Amino acid sequence: MRKVVVLVGCGWAVACSEARDTGAVDVAGSACGAVTQHVLQVEVAVVDAAGAPVAGLPVALEERAWAPGVRGEGTTDPAGLARFAATEVVAVESCWGTAVDYVLVLGAADSVRVEDGVNPEVRRAIVDEAGVLRLVAPPRVYGAR
Repeated sequence: MRKVVVLVGCGWAVACSEARDTGAVDVAGSACGAVTQHVLQVEVAVVDAAGAPVAGLPVALEERAWAPGVRGEGTTDPAGLARFAATEVVAVESCWGTAVDYVLVLGAADSVRVEDGVNPEVRRAIVDEAGVLRLVAPPRVYGAR
């Protein structure tokens, strides 16, 4: 049995808090390491094929392997930027790309959607960048290229 530790950061929509233990998670027999949960502050820039900012576009961070679901969502502003908190972001040590699968989704369920795998960026936000997932340079492109 392994313990899950929730690390909560400070940001736009999340108050500061200390790490807390959420109980045991069974990963017995797995080659994977420690399982932790995090809150990330997400920044996304979206442009159209011509490079103009896209306003009013729904943006979401989804996890599709460990515990599938939306971890956070927002809408782009007139400058094409979306900022939101993503909660319950699970990291499984030594198993990135197999135990977890993070996808940035641009667009609503009833419209054209663009999906972009972002495991390396999520891992970097957890390990190197103090809980901020920056997806602004280069901006994500919504629409035909």
